[in-house]
Amino acid sequence: MKNLFITITLAAAMTAAQAQKTITLDAPGTLHENIAESEKYNITELKITGPLNGTDVILLRDMAGTDLDNNTTEGQLARLDLSGAQMKAGGEPYYTDYNSMTDYSTADNEMSDMIFFNCQALRSVTLPETATAIGSGAFKNCSQLSEVTLPPVLEEIRSEALAGTAVTAFAFPDGVMPSEGVLKNCSQLVEVTLPAGCTEIPASAFSGTGLTAVELPQGLLKIGEDAFGGSQLASVTMPVTLREIGDGAFMMCSQLAVINLNDGLESIGSSAFSWCDALTSVTIPNSVTAIGSGAFSVCESLAEAQLPESLTEISESMFDRCGSLQKINVPEGLVRIGGYAFQNNTMLAEFTIPESVTEIGDYAFSNTALAEIVLPKGLTSIGRSAFSGCGNAQRIVLPEALTEIPDNAFTYCEAVKEVTVNEGVTAIGRMAFAQCLSMERLTLPSSLATIGQMTFAMNDNLTEVHCLGPVPATCEAGAFKTSTGDVPEGCTLYVPEGSKEAYEAASTWSSFTDIRENGGTGISLNPTPETRRETMRLDASGRRINGTRSGINIIVYDDGTVKKTTIR
Repeated sequence: MKNLFITITLAAAMTAAQAQKTITLDAPGTLHENIAESEKYNITELKITGPLNGTDVILLRDMAGTDLDNNTTEGQLARLDLSGAQMKAGGEPYYTDYNSMTDYSTADNEMSDMIFFNCQALRSVTLPETATAIGSGAFKNCSQLSEVTLPPVLEEIRSEALAGTAVTAFAFPDGVMPSEGVLKNCSQLVEVTLPAGCTEIPASAFSGTGLTAVELPQGLLKIGEDAFGGSQLASVTMPVTLREIGDGAFMMCSQLAVINLNDGLESIGSSAFSWCDALTSVTIPNSVTAIGSGAFSVCESLAEAQLPESLTEISESMFDRCGSLQKINVPEGLVRIGGYAFQNNTMLAEFTIPESVTEIGDYAFSNTALAEIVLPKGLTSIGRSAFSGCGNAQRIVLPEALTEIPDNAFTYCEAVKEVTVNEGVTAIGRMAFAQCLSMERLTLPSSLATIGQMTFAMNDNLTEVHCLGPVPATCEAGAFKTSTGDVPEGCTLYVPEGSKEAYEAASTWSSFTDIRENGGTGISLNPTPETRRETMRLDASGRRINGTRSGINIIVYDDGTVKKTTIR
């Protein structure tokens, strides 16, 4: 029994001795002479003094869990102290990237690119006191590496040097600036200190980290693309010097509830704050002149937004799928509202489109809660499905400058009862007013030449259609189709005097069983006096006239009503 005890004790002592090792080298490339093949996978702590080159790094990588070809080994080296070592150029390449066919070798006084890439066993590294640079990807994906001791002479940390590591806090030395992706995907990183003099946070520098707060230094000019994307930031205050926020800079920061943007900020990139689920309000300073597409898209809690008065364009998808948005100011100088800008803003009930707007893009207000749709006089272009699914809108006012209504423009505007298409429109696209289930009255201009497929389909409650043109517009298949037939049952078609026969002979129009001539207006003899705006004036044949002329004048108002008067 006594002999057995002595044997076990000696074995434990030998294991401990193998677990920790200190080596002094006289020449680079000689590390393998000091570590036996039988012990290399048992060493967990290693301190080296003296020169090292690529041949030595091959062995160190093997001991730290990854070989020359990036395959996993049995290495257990967790703590590596190189404070007394000197990195030297030369020796064999220590890593080969077969995707790019690149060999990586050591350089003098640098922790070279990819030097310990993907070494899964490493937990702590002390860098050589003479190292002036940490190379790109040097410790990338060392998923257990939580401690890195930097040398006092360090001048540069290159891209993705510490990406995917387990560091919890990191302070950049004075004069050493963050690089692209430097701490990307460090999910346990909760604290970072930026250096004095930092003017830019590069792309992806802190994306995917556990940061909950960060102090941005004065003097900072730019926050790069995806710089903090997917981090855990709860609030952020921009320094007064900041001029640019890059694309996706804070994208998918799901805990970000407070954004303080500075006066002097000039541009906000595409998707800069998209998918920030906790954000409830944002005020964009007047100094901002450009906001990229989707900048605040899918911010599900965003209820209020203040846009800068200098803004001339609301870009594509800027507030797309912001389901809580209810209040937003609209700059008076706005010229364009981009596609999908407010799509699926299901609580947006009020939005006054300024008279300066000339273009509204595809799906811009699709599936919003707008109570009315009043388009400015100078509007010349509406995109496909721009107002589709606006089921609460009870009024649609179209502008005089519009010449074409595109496909699905007002589909599923289920509450509107009356629509007057402005004079000047020559074509109405497919399903443009389909499924407007409450529509009872429709007025079409004399300029209209074509009506698309299913344009007014499934409007079963339509009882009056007023055509102001003496020549019937060409209708594509199913233009007025309903659940019961080709045209609404019991609907009366009003046409200009002398044009009844033409409509009776025309495809689709001939399906109306009640066609009446009355100047094409369905005119009320006793119109209700109210505050309304005249949108156009026609003669008895339905042709547009400028000003008042003697004879019959047909006046069309912006609320859809029509008045007939005789001027002597």
